Amino acid sequence: MKYTLLAAALLLSIPAAHAAAAEGHPRFAANVGYASINQKGDTVVPVRLGNSWPAGTEVENSDDGSAATLGLSWYVSRNVALELWGAGRADNDIEIDVENAPDVHVARYSTRPLALSVQYHFNDAFAVAGRPVVPFVGIGYHRTTVSGVNGNTAVPGFAGLEIDDGNGLAATVGVDVNLGSRWFVRGDVRYLQWETESKAGGTVLARADMDTLTYGASIGVRF
Repeated sequence: MKYTLLAAALLLSIPAAHAAAAEGHPRFAANVGYASINQKGDTVVPVRLGNSWPAGTEVENSDDGSAATLGLSWYVSRNVALELWGAGRADNDIEIDVENAPDVHVARYSTRPLALSVQYHFNDAFAVAGRPVVPFVGIGYHRTTVSGVNGNTAVPGFAGLEIDDGNGLAATVGVDVNLGSRWFVRGDVRYLQWETESKAGGTVLARADMDTLTYGASIGVRF
């Protein structure tokens, strides 16, 4: 159903694309930047502390990473764009924080999201004078690849750790500020919903509903 909606949006955009070409404004844009990537939702690698750990011991999830980003857009009209967006590797760590002792590494993994979205720009995306600030929203689909999975074999139950890739809804809100006829700066917030499963030694540890939030800033050019 989700792929059908994206295909329908692409087909509906074709007539607008011809109109955009006739108007003679730039049809494409590329922007590069950086984003804070925060993994929320369920705990994908659950750690259960028994009575053998000292009092005050806690599990720490370092799920706030950062990565470089790249966005490629095709403007099918002055207000509508199709965007392919991706981020580099964001690292996540799970550790056991022991009072008055070194932390114990439990697991580490990395994520890389790639999203295809339809965006609506509320003002003319190519306006320079009058309305240089262009807010926008987007809806689409993404796939998040999980790599670099490492479980500490010294911690019982985490040898041979595996975490599945996931996909799901991608939503965006943001704003462009035009710096001239071609250049712009962008700030955006993205929500990526996906599901994954973790296993160790063939045993399922958790089925997790993930809610990734990204906060990005970038600079771009239209051409």
